Amino acid sequence: MSKAKVVLTARLNTKGFPFVNVKPRRNAIEMPVEIDGKVYSSESIQGFYVRYPHVIGNCLFPGCKGGVARHVQPLGKDHVDAYAQFQRIERDFARVREGKLPIDEVKAPTQGRCIEEAAQKFSSVIENKSLKARSIESYLKSVEHFQAFCASANVKTIDQISRDTILNFVGWMKKNLETRAGGSAQNTYRNKLKDVRVFLNEVGVGMPLKGKDWPKEVKARKEKYSTGSVKSMLAAADTYKRHDNCSWTPEDDRDLVHFLLKTGWRDDEIAHAQYSDINWRNSTVNVTAKPKGTFPGFPEIEWTPKNSSAREKDIVIDDALLKRLKARKARNQAQSNSLIFPSKVGKPNNHLIRVIQRLAKEAGVEGKIGLHKFRKTFATMVAREEGIEQARILLGHEDVETTQRYLAADEAAPAQDRATVKKRFKDFGD
Repeated sequence: MSKAKVVLTARLNTKGFPFVNVKPRRNAIEMPVEIDGKVYSSESIQGFYVRYPHVIGNCLFPGCKGGVARHVQPLGKDHVDAYAQFQRIERDFARVREGKLPIDEVKAPTQGRCIEEAAQKFSSVIENKSLKARSIESYLKSVEHFQAFCASANVKTIDQISRDTILNFVGWMKKNLETRAGGSAQNTYRNKLKDVRVFLNEVGVGMPLKGKDWPKEVKARKEKYSTGSVKSMLAAADTYKRHDNCSWTPEDDRDLVHFLLKTGWRDDEIAHAQYSDINWRNSTVNVTAKPKGTFPGFPEIEWTPKNSSAREKDIVIDDALLKRLKARKARNQAQSNSLIFPSKVGKPNNHLIRVIQRLAKEAGVEGKIGLHKFRKTFATMVAREEGIEQARILLGHEDVETTQRYLAADEAAPAQDRATVKKRFKDFGD
């Protein structure tokens, strides 16, 4: 007899809606899913599920009443969250098969449970997870908005939440939420629903609204900084008029622009970068975790990268940036554990975007301005020259699908395209 096990599957959004087994990759499900030579992106997947046999006396399935041989439990559509749930279920299934209690308490049926109490418990769970402060803030704010809607709609208990409840919540958001300038309201509503979905999964009911009924995603044009834009910002470092008490110099401006352009690091990674992250001998840099005691003068600060890991491969930097960083370290009399771009008081600087905004304004650079746009610029350049897989590795993405969303078109049309257009309309004259 084969050993009973937990199986991770996906349900495809194709004819017959079949279930297929999927493979894990590091800390998530490998995306896109490839079955019999065919590739399925996240848009082609209804959701992820886990299958496991019923265990008499201590079953893991929420609200199990017995009478079945096997359970199929939904894990949602997010491949990272689904894999985390799969790991917990697989661990606890092995324990109950050995006659032990599961580590995670099986959630009780939700009949009559107060939304307010469930939200309070969710807040406590989220705040104790190893998440970024901004992620925690996003979850709590979204659930706060959902609570406000439920109160206005007289929805008091978890079991009252239905498809119509979520659709009405979308309508409530359209009337009550302000969206940031330049952003898409549709995308704001989708992000709120993703956070609420995590809340509903945590309390054991799942998201009742199918993906086809969600607000449609508005995909912005993928942008990167052109070569001319970057050069203009570097030149603007010399023309910008600074306050007499400003300690930030033109060289500091140029150091930051070069570092952003040539590493592709995230905003948070730049803020917490130390000289010890640089391998001077090999001309490489990598993202590293910073435990408490890492930052001089601030023993209470600790930091971990996204996905809690360094890049799979060191990022090679050119001689120009290496020389610039050596000069910066000497100029500031910095130590190995010193931050490369500290704030005025020596803490991680979370306002470096203001430097780029100032340079862009001085240089007359138009369009969306931000640190993350340098990351897209880096991704596009690497993918064009070395391939998308190399770009994925150097950006620290779990899957190529995420990397593809970063790639922008070139700032100028290829010569052959311009020649084709000229030929197409040549008969019409000037």
